[in-house]
Amino acid sequence: MRKVFSYLIISLLPFLLKGQADSVFLNSLTRANLGIIADPDNYSIVRAYPDIHSDSVNYIANDEFFDFIPDPSSDWLAVYKHWNTFGYVHKSRIIGISSLSDAKIISLSYKIIKEQLRIAKEFDRISFNERERFDSIGSVYNNYHDSYFRPFLNYAVDFMIKSGDTDLIKLLVNVIYYSTGSADETQSFEFARLVVAKPELLLNCINEYKSVSLNEYTLGSVDFYASHGFDIDEKVRKMLRAK
Repeated sequence: MRKVFSYLIISLLPFLLKGQADSVFLNSLTRANLGIIADPDNYSIVRAYPDIHSDSVNYIANDEFFDFIPDPSSDWLAVYKHWNTFGYVHKSRIIGISSLSDAKIISLSYKIIKEQLRIAKEFDRISFNERERFDSIGSVYNNYHDSYFRPFLNYAVDFMIKSGDTDLIKLLVNVIYYSTGSADETQSFEFARLVVAKPELLLNCINEYKSVSLNEYTLGSVDFYASHGFDIDEKVRKMLRAK
């Protein structure tokens, strides 16, 4: 279900990656998994080639998200970190998100969504006239959103759909409330997926804000979700329009 995120990466890769990177990721992206680093040094070096003696191109910190291509025949896995890092990391340092326990997914979901909400609220309080602070907090917001919140959102929404965790869902709705002007397609897609799966619960949460922009964002997200070929129960559409 990370369809939109994968689409965005595919559309940008030709401009960001060259040579070997193109062939590895463009040919294998549909098999990419989301991963985190687990290294006793709290970070792992990203190598230019699958070899310990290869040049370092960057590093990935523990608990920082990235995409990787599973390859049981190699000790080195191709990795791609948001927008600017392609290379190889030894597979002993990589943990796939899909292999994490429910308890770890819950913990990460709360941690990431709470932090995204904290930054979003701080950013919302800043006047555009405070240009230097506006740019500084805006950069923090974008970096956290792109490096943590957006990549993990699919897994958090999967858990919300499975568990119906009301507190976590309310946290996410609060984040959406502060970012209804966002053009992020992944956020819109995943939010719509949750609305479609849990319409009554979501609409009750949304209605608490009495916000026209939040209602419009929700409708737009559901339409965007439907435009990707997913069926929307007409009852859900009627419930949304009734709000």
